[in-house]
Amino acid sequence: ECLKMRNLTCRHYRRNLLIGSCLLMAIPLFIRLQLHQPILNIYDTSEDDPLHCNQAIIRKHFMNDKTPQELFAQAPVREGFDYEIANGNFCSPVKPHAIIFVISKSRNYDSRSAIRRTWGNLAAIKSLWHFSHLELRIIFLIDIDESLLLSISLEHALFHDIVQVHLPQQYSLSTYRDMAMLHWTDTYCSEAILTVKTDDDIFINTYLLANLVNVILKNTTIDESKLECKHSDSSAIIYGYKLPYAKVVRYSNDPALEGTRYIVTKDEYPCEHYPSYMSGFSYIVNRPARSKVLCTFLRDRKPFHMSDVN
Repeated sequence: ECLKMRNLTCRHYRRNLLIGSCLLMAIPLFIRLQLHQPILNIYDTSEDDPLHCNQAIIRKHFMNDKTPQELFAQAPVREGFDYEIANGNFCSPVKPHAIIFVISKSRNYDSRSAIRRTWGNLAAIKSLWHFSHLELRIIFLIDIDESLLLSISLEHALFHDIVQVHLPQQYSLSTYRDMAMLHWTDTYCSEAILTVKTDDDIFINTYLLANLVNVILKNTTIDESKLECKHSDSSAIIYGYKLPYAKVVRYSNDPALEGTRYIVTKDEYPCEHYPSYMSGFSYIVNRPARSKVLCTFLRDRKPFHMSDVN
């Protein structure tokens, strides 16, 4: 009996010794991982740096000290966008209440195919009595990739749901892609009351979206007259998830980290916090807001590359 107890004690001792050894080996590894964890938000703050950009700072830094009235009175500095595939008849003969733009890369055919089979199949929405009056359309805004031009052309011939804009796929041009979405809508689908923006890696609950569109339409006075550039328009509304006063990223200790694309210099934006803005994963722009944002972009000599903040 004593021998059995001794063997049992030895087994427990060896097991505890093994566990303890593993823990001792793991501690340096944990410390190493912690020490080498990439840090994105390394801020160089100064007491002289303003926390938030007020109207005076914004006018000086982005508007050449001009008032909104003076800015909108200027002639545009750019004309708009050119399209490899314009799809100009997409909104006829039935004019949509809302057009859903999915920003997609040329190489992401699988993502577009998945969207067409799932939430992008809007026939299921139309079949419901509650939404039977809604006219919703979905379209993909795609960049230019010279090696995939034929593939995109064939895909469009099959599905007729593509707009291809002459912009290369670079994150620094994300503002231009968002503005191309508004420009295309204003040019080829100006009657659309709402423009919805999302990306090809986002899943949209289209039933909730249709319900939201329904509510917005019921509370909107529909005016199909041609919109003009107005610096003050109380009916201009953007709907989405608001991010309040996000911190500006200045540096990263890992140049390969994907988040480095969010780095903004003081020359680009002088304050420590952004103003409140809508998250770019999805938002809705009504007609007056579409016109106002597009008019501003066409007069902006150096658009800010962070499209969400813009």
